[in-house]
Amino acid sequence: MKVFYFFRFLNVLFFLTVNLNSLKASDNPSTYVMKNLVTVTVDSSINPATLSYLESAFKKAESQEGGAILLKLSTPGGLVSTTKKILQLIGEAHTPTLIWITPESASATSAGALIAAGAHFLFMSPGTNIGAATPIDMNAENLEEDLRSKAINDLVALITSLSETRGRNGNLFAKMVTEAASYTSEEARKEKIIDSLANDLEDDIFPFLQGKSFLLKGHSYIFQLENPNLVSLDMDLGQKILNVFADPNIAYMLFLVGAALLYFELQAPGGLVLGGLGAFLLLLSGISFQVLPLNFGALALLLLAFLLFILEAYVTSYGVLSLAGLVSLSFGSLFLFRTEDSYMTVSHHLILAAVGSIALFLILIGGYLFKDFRRRTPSEDYYSKKGKTVLIFKVLGMDEETKQYKYLVKTEGEIWSAHSEKKFEKDSHALVSNSDQSSMSLYLQ
Repeated sequence: MKVFYFFRFLNVLFFLTVNLNSLKASDNPSTYVMKNLVTVTVDSSINPATLSYLESAFKKAESQEGGAILLKLSTPGGLVSTTKKILQLIGEAHTPTLIWITPESASATSAGALIAAGAHFLFMSPGTNIGAATPIDMNAENLEEDLRSKAINDLVALITSLSETRGRNGNLFAKMVTEAASYTSEEARKEKIIDSLANDLEDDIFPFLQGKSFLLKGHSYIFQLENPNLVSLDMDLGQKILNVFADPNIAYMLFLVGAALLYFELQAPGGLVLGGLGAFLLLLSGISFQVLPLNFGALALLLLAFLLFILEAYVTSYGVLSLAGLVSLSFGSLFLFRTEDSYMTVSHHLILAAVGSIALFLILIGGYLFKDFRRRTPSEDYYSKKGKTVLIFKVLGMDEETKQYKYLVKTEGEIWSAHSEKKFEKDSHALVSNSDQSSMSLYLQ
């Protein structure tokens, strides 16, 4: 009996030893061997182009063995909605994110400070600053106090949680939101807002990272660097164009000009040239303001492009509609498939071939029509509108001096003034009895 209990004791002891060893092994951090470092640079506002750019970088880093992201950051801020998507991108990634506020005189303010809080390692060059992350609304004076408090509290909770998760001073990060506090690089180092100061990647950042521990998706790792390969990634053409239009000032001007062109089209209908250009600019401004999701905006630009090509066949625009259609087609093609879960992209060579082919076709057709125009002579009755049927789209009233009715009419895509002793109704048709090319005036019967 004693022998039985003795072996039972040994069995329990063995079981406890195995489980304790496995528990210790699970607590031990894994080694993260960094072999490839994808470097990206953001030196503009935080906008949809920035998000698309960083999505491309993370996809590239995760496709490589031992990948990591180094974001060189210098930004005045940007959209909170885009900032949260970038932070979500960092949190969901299987690769660590290093953020370096550089070069000297750079800053990570507003949205930039929020993004910096989410970095696994945060560095600053001497002479830089971070902070001032209080949200600002364009109509702040009309914003209800409770709504503003909710926005601030939301960002405080977000930035505090992120910074404390990374082992940084959460209270000072919170002050960046509540008090618009800003800190120099030296202050940030002393107060543990950042991990270290850095002037150079290989001399400062790499030695600092060697052997450092960090949390990635809840698991502890230790950095091990094996002469990592540096992979520099720049914005592609579509992202660069979108980045330009995402500037708030440019987006606002696009909206104003587009709205003005549509207004003029409604005031003097018939040409459709101003309306087509206005619609194009309004679509661009909608994408820039994030009113339209990028993919939907790109699809709308593609549809608008072919609508403009069709209108060119019916409206005398002297190529303006075709040119606007080509630009709309190019931008729409470049903006397609810009979503975080999309791994597809349209080849730039294919876009160039498609736009070039359509442009060549339009040039050939335009050249043929121009030659036909040059061959015509007045004897062919080209300059005369006599016998033509016109559409009356605006009645201007009676001229008291001549006792004739005045109209605006449309014929062959052109707008003419007209007058007649006979009264015509709007949207009716009339026959031209004579025309005066010099005064752009028609006589109706």
